[in-house]
Amino acid sequence: MENVTKDQMNRLRSYWVEITKDNDVEIETIRDTIYCFCSELSMLRLLAKYTNNGENVVADNITMGFSVNLSKHYFAIDRGREQKKKATLSNIFDEMDKMDLGE
Repeated sequence: MENVTKDQMNRLRSYWVEITKDNDVEIETIRDTIYCFCSELSMLRLLAKYTNNGENVVADNITMGFSVNLSKHYFAIDRGREQKKKATLSNIFDEMDKMDLGE
């Protein structure tokens, strides 16, 4: 599994801030999973972005929930599991490249 660089994490955070309209998102990599710790609304906005053509079908490697320890919601992409419908880092960066982040 490829390592995620600091530059990629910064780009991903900028992209997710644009989607969530929330500057208070925290991005963290734990093992092969990229987590976004955020508000419930931000979590739902990310979920909406990663639905399949507007249907409520989430890619198999996406999870979300509430962390009792952190008292925050999270949205996570597990890059280590094999899935039929997979959100990959390259898919995300392809989407980011199409989006004007005002940088």
